[in-house]
Amino acid sequence: MPVLVEVFYFAVLHAGYLPAVDMFALVLASFDIETLTHDDMLRMQHIMRHYKDAQFDFADAAIMAVSERLGIARIATFDRRDFTVYRPVHVTHYELLP
Repeated sequence: MPVLVEVFYFAVLHAGYLPAVDMFALVLASFDIETLTHDDMLRMQHIMRHYKDAQFDFADAAIMAVSERLGIARIATFDRRDFTVYRPVHVTHYELLP
């Protein structure tokens, strides 16, 4: 869910407001949107404190926590640094796309 904020902002910045709204509608129709649980947010807090020197942003920490909960190992990201530094508990490393 937190990734949608970043995607929407990026779309507004580069394409304009109405195209961003249309893109949001397409995302909602095309993907299951995973919400954050309380346990996810506790895990995020742990991750951000443990990796405080890396200063992961909120959305990246959310992806890390949710990926662990759901057993996801493939991550699509433009922020390769954070996902290369982080060591997930469920796999040895993430497969980063693209």
